[in-house]
Amino acid sequence: TGKGGVAIISGESGAGKTFLAIEGATLAGHLRVGLITGECLPMDADGDSVIDVFGAPLHPFRKFLQLCADRARQRGIEYSEALLGAHSRILAPYEPALLETPSYAAHPAPEVLPAELARSRIVAALRATIAAWAKAEGPTVLMLDDLQWVDELSFAAISSLDADFLAENPVLFICTWRSDEIGPAHKQFAAQPHVELIELQRLNSGAVGEMVGDMLAMATPPSELVDFLARETEGNPFFVAEYLRMAVAEQLLQRKAGKWTIANEGSVQRLPSPGSLANLVSRRLGSLSRAATQVIEVAAVLGRHVRSTTLLGALTLPDADAAIAELETKLVLEAEAEGWRFVHDKLREAAFVRVPADRRIKLHRAAAEALEVERTKVSPDAFEWGALAYHWKEAKEPSRAVVAYGKAGDQALGNFSNREAREAYTAALELSTLAGASELDRARWEAGMADACLLSGETKLGMDHARRALCHAGFPLP
Repeated sequence: TGKGGVAIISGESGAGKTFLAIEGATLAGHLRVGLITGECLPMDADGDSVIDVFGAPLHPFRKFLQLCADRARQRGIEYSEALLGAHSRILAPYEPALLETPSYAAHPAPEVLPAELARSRIVAALRATIAAWAKAEGPTVLMLDDLQWVDELSFAAISSLDADFLAENPVLFICTWRSDEIGPAHKQFAAQPHVELIELQRLNSGAVGEMVGDMLAMATPPSELVDFLARETEGNPFFVAEYLRMAVAEQLLQRKAGKWTIANEGSVQRLPSPGSLANLVSRRLGSLSRAATQVIEVAAVLGRHVRSTTLLGALTLPDADAAIAELETKLVLEAEAEGWRFVHDKLREAAFVRVPADRRIKLHRAAAEALEVERTKVSPDAFEWGALAYHWKEAKEPSRAVVAYGKAGDQALGNFSNREAREAYTAALELSTLAGASELDRARWEAGMADACLLSGETKLGMDHARRALCHAGFPLP
């Protein structure tokens, strides 16, 4: 219709991601619109579970910005100016590919502004670029996955896309989140009139039958098998897929004369109970070769997405290609532009839990050392200081972790990501005594906390941190 909108797919962990991706691609194909995907990332794990330490600012929009940069380079200065113009300078810190566009070289560095105005300028630049893309390329679907992990700056940008903007620009945002992990801000966003919230329920028996038929290439799968899976998995699609993969891999299901049958001419009642999803995933990971297990352990420590340079730098295998190929064949890892990613975050969580605690320390050290090598090859602004800090902390190197946490806080504050800045400075201050940090370092981190709190509207807390900063610097208030 020439108008845009926002749709949020809300469901519990593990529900519906595969179907959502298929339906999104199908929707784009039917409507003849462009489809661009993005993903919000957790960066960290603590103990035996993944926690919410968020990805880099504007990470969900990186693929979109990379696509803008590619088009601008291919089509020249006129197209680049219409699409990006001076906004290339404002958005380049969040996607380095924009540095190579004709528009970047054609405009001066943006004026330095106070924090709140600078943040508003970034949001406005992204809004304008999305609108310019839709005007130049036509109706567009932007799919943003795992919005429960969205970084602060990205959420501000998404929230700014109000009814007026969407009425003028043919852009449809399809966002997903885990309903059990969202906060008040997410609920407030979903309550707006121009946002449609779609509650994704677990699959019924009919939908499980369609999924089984697709995976086994059967027009009409056995009804007793479908009923068994629907009952045992309670309609969780990831659980259904994992059980079928296990059953085929272990030859509990066998293909004979073009048909799938239960092994040894048995009935569905003779199939083993899947137990818990965690046990089922662990069973699949336990079937990997020793080399593939080493790779997946390192990958699990590094995160859901793994750059090839970091993974290969942290590995001690002489030839990891065969092991990585095995992980791709068994649908544990899948290739992407800069490396690999876990096919599902539940696989990463299960792989992480399987690594013994003492081995995790060694793997975190290897990961930190690999990142230190990468750090020498990129600008400090583009480096992921938070990831380096986390790995040094888990490697039991507080003196190295505290320095990286301080730099991560400075980086986040410079990017107007106040929540992330506070988390990094808090981690630095918590480690400061153990790491033997100087009073001047403590003063700097407390001052950073003060700025982040004040910019978040928490005036009293910000003043408390400002007083502590003065004390550490030797200038306590009377």
